Amino acid sequence: AGLQAVRVATYQAASGAGRAGLDEFLIGERALVLGMPEPEAIVFPRRLARNVVPQVGSLDESGYTAEECKVRDETRKMLGLPDLDVSVTSVRVPVRTAHSEAVWFETDRKTSVDELADAFEHASGIVFHREGIVTPREVEGTDAVHVARLRAEQETPRGDTFALWCVGDQLRKGAATN
Repeated sequence: AGLQAVRVATYQAASGAGRAGLDEFLIGERALVLGMPEPEAIVFPRRLARNVVPQVGSLDESGYTAEECKVRDETRKMLGLPDLDVSVTSVRVPVRTAHSEAVWFETDRKTSVDELADAFEHASGIVFHREGIVTPREVEGTDAVHVARLRAEQETPRGDTFALWCVGDQLRKGAATN
């Protein structure tokens, strides 16, 4: 169906900041559980335990982070669409290893949820969930990317707009098996 535009909010696990990030998150969570003072944030811009931090990496003069620019540029490169309209917001979340994304995309031509669902069901490395949800905890330690909550958003003059949720263990899929 082609792509006109992609909007994505990434929800990135603590481990995306490396071992130091995962350790900082786990130490903070442990302190909160034990009722002890939580250490100051060093790796992240704010404490991550029981929090979400809407900044992954340093901010540039335009207000975007290096991670948001990287996701935009990598999306264009992987899809072979250097001029694709891509907008990204990256958020660090209190999850160990699986990244998640809420994705909205506009197609070049009219299509349907059923046509897209069929494509996802037959795509290598993807587990498509026609119904229900999938969470980061459920996919930790697995290689597949899980796609769920595919739905139509609106029709446009060119194509259609859809939304979906996807989640995958970035230590396995992003770092190890791609």
